[in-house]
Amino acid sequence: MPTELQLDYGTELAQQRIAERVKAREHYAWQESKRTGIAFAGARRVLRQSHTKRARSYEAFGSLNPQFATAGNRGTAAEAVRRLRAFNAQYDKALAAWTAGKRTACFPIGTWWMRVCHGARCGPAP
Repeated sequence: MPTELQLDYGTELAQQRIAERVKAREHYAWQESKRTGIAFAGARRVLRQSHTKRARSYEAFGSLNPQFATAGNRGTAAEAVRRLRAFNAQYDKALAAWTAGKRTACFPIGTWWMRVCHGARCGPAP
């Protein structure tokens, strides 16, 4: 619980205020789901359902496979793609040398399996 709330309201009142806000947000989400026609499962309904139940997705299986969460920031996404491509290029080069028998090949940082299980060297990230 945030310390400011405890200092301002005391523990019991702060918990009550938080519970009220959560209930109000749940009610708003429920109203929005009714307005848009999207199904909404409240806490009681979620707790009643079977633990083996699966979601029914509207997405085609395998259509999306996101690599990065950049919240629409194109600069951050471009930088992430650049860094991933540099990592993959460095890894591919090191793996080619390793499979050719050159055990001094230096893998990029983040190559845990090669370092721990095969004793490969790991250098700085690209």
